[in-house]
Amino acid sequence: MTHRHRTGLRAVRHTPDPAGDQPSVATPWKLRVGIGVPAAGTWASGFGFSLVTMIGHFERSHVDVAPDRRPEIVLIAIDGHLPDVRTRILGEAVRERCTHLLWLDSDMIFPPDTLHRLLRHNLPIVGANYPRRIFPHLPTAHYGGDGPANEGVVWSEDKTGTERVKHVGFGVCLIDMRLVDQVDPPYFVFAPDGKHGLTTRGEDVYFCEKLLRDAGIPTHVDHDLSHEIGHIGEQVFGMAHAYTGRTVQAEIDAQKAAEAADEAAVKAAFLEQTRIDLDSVDDPLPAPDWDNAEIEGADAKEAAE
Repeated sequence: MTHRHRTGLRAVRHTPDPAGDQPSVATPWKLRVGIGVPAAGTWASGFGFSLVTMIGHFERSHVDVAPDRRPEIVLIAIDGHLPDVRTRILGEAVRERCTHLLWLDSDMIFPPDTLHRLLRHNLPIVGANYPRRIFPHLPTAHYGGDGPANEGVVWSEDKTGTERVKHVGFGVCLIDMRLVDQVDPPYFVFAPDGKHGLTTRGEDVYFCEKLLRDAGIPTHVDHDLSHEIGHIGEQVFGMAHAYTGRTVQAEIDAQKAAEAADEAAVKAAFLEQTRIDLDSVDDPLPAPDWDNAEIEGADAKEAAE
């Protein structure tokens, strides 16, 4: 394993390098995935665990591949202002001759096969849908449009496969590096948003919309993977959460009551079908013979009297 350092960033090659400390040989046909982490100084432990298990899973699945064709992973982590950080990570991925770049925020958790699943789609850009860290935690994927703010929100529940959207968050998102040749810089910008320009669009939104506008390249979301993504955050809970919790708890209680009622109805129907009317039986069961009972039966007689 080799380690390379540059000012302001860290690039670590995780696959064994047969050339030792010698520069890697450029092999454009070989899969070489950059993992870009805009680090904010510290990583959440859950993210670190997800990252390690994903890289391990990816490497173990290619141990039988010849070294000269074995996929490689390059980890790139940079601190700083987010649009600048993403631009520098993208530039580092270009210098490393990466074929793909997997964006991962350091506050995300994801399954070990995340990279496999995103690569398998063979799409220019595909990401996961996940909730925002601020209340009311709306999903990050969006269909776009000029309607109300929440009208175009993408809800992944009851959905499967991939779907075309206007933009996704870059917390978990894979891009084909050939996209860099399709659009001109700047790639990541906090652009003014809204009628009066008093709000801003995220740098990931800017990138997706720029791709679609300048190159006609759509963004896709993986609904199946989205169900397994977590967004780690710290939050102050107020009464708004209590009110939401009350609504959710009422729904849970109503569901439990409905299930209990269904269970009682099934039980009653079963008893009705299996009930025996002793008065209608021609030869009812004989009464116990207490006089000739065993010791245990005598005890039962005394208890009965």
